[in-house]
Amino acid sequence: MPNLQQLRWDNITTFPANVLRFLCGPEIKEVGFNVIPASFFPFITMISIACPELRKLQVRQVCGEDVEHTHRTLTDALSNMRNLQHLNIDTPMSHSLLQSVKGIPSIRSLIIQPLRGTSTSDIGHAQARWSAFCNLSSLCIHHVHLVNAAGTLDAMGRLPVLQLKEFTCISSGHPTPDISNFLRTVMSHFDRTRLSALSILEDPDTSLSAASLAPLNFEVLKPLMSCENLEKLAIWTCIPFSLDDNEISILSSSWPKLRSLNFGTRDGWGTEKEPSLKGLTVLLDSCPDLEELHIVIDASLYHDLPPSAVGRNRNTITLFLDNSPLEDPLYVSSFLHLLLPNLYSVNTWEQNISPDFKQRWAAVNNLISGFHTMSQYRSQWSAEASRPYGQIKTPEPVAKWNIIEEVARSTSSFS
Repeated sequence: MPNLQQLRWDNITTFPANVLRFLCGPEIKEVGFNVIPASFFPFITMISIACPELRKLQVRQVCGEDVEHTHRTLTDALSNMRNLQHLNIDTPMSHSLLQSVKGIPSIRSLIIQPLRGTSTSDIGHAQARWSAFCNLSSLCIHHVHLVNAAGTLDAMGRLPVLQLKEFTCISSGHPTPDISNFLRTVMSHFDRTRLSALSILEDPDTSLSAASLAPLNFEVLKPLMSCENLEKLAIWTCIPFSLDDNEISILSSSWPKLRSLNFGTRDGWGTEKEPSLKGLTVLLDSCPDLEELHIVIDASLYHDLPPSAVGRNRNTITLFLDNSPLEDPLYVSSFLHLLLPNLYSVNTWEQNISPDFKQRWAAVNNLISGFHTMSQYRSQWSAEASRPYGQIKTPEPVAKWNIIEEVARSTSSFS
């Protein structure tokens, strides 16, 4: 098949290397093998020779196989893949294998597991060795404890010429000090003025309990304030956050280009300090381009809206507030509708949330829908009012009656 450009194999029980060998041709640009035994890794060497235009390679080894054999095969094969731009190797990395990756001049996206056996001597020799990653724009280290991820970055050394814009770490459970140290490591290795996306995500199956962990507070997150061009920031772990209005205001003022912020947790915040609607207002005012926000607020407190914040953010259409507490659905819904004119719903937890809070947030969503309905009718009536008398038409229905009933019920239930 001389014109075939993409080859993927996801069958974990059968790997017909002889058949796949005949499918490879000079036009192949993407190869992905989800799970393959080490005995078939020599096939990768053949691909490196038969597919000179290869741009993307994904390889995942069967667990328990001979890792050393895998490393040797991939190390040899990668030396021939000079045009490779995207590489995903789902096997523990070695220094020799990472050295081969370094030799690929066009590599832009790299997804790896952490290095094994990182030593101080390795770190000492890394400074000049890894400066060749001049085109790398996206790096993801996964299946790792944060300490190991930091060790991998240390082994790579300081990268002043790195064009890295997106860094993701998907890890197992980790205590608060590890996150604090890891953030400092990230800030010391990358050009923070270029970094536009940073994600620290925890494996949802981790068994680490948040009860004994110190919360993520302002001091832990403070190093991120130097990332002035951040567009996406996600820290999702089992560890609760602890931030008040003033602290969330200081942090958000450092990220004027932010489009997505995720400060969610597996078990909710549950701390004494949570931003209120006032803090939410300042955050949205500081980040006018924000489109997605995942945070917990204390919506039970009453505040006035700053004039500059009214209706300024017309992009935020996805709002996750988890198990945020509230008392007055009518106040909260009117506040949010004025603050975010294009907000149509608020996403909260379906489980592990107080039944009262769950009912009140449902009322908030009904009320927000009602506000939008009234705005649509108002616009139609205003348009018809400009017509000459006798030509006015009855506006088309924009909502079903059950929505109006829900709004009325929501208003009366909490009055």
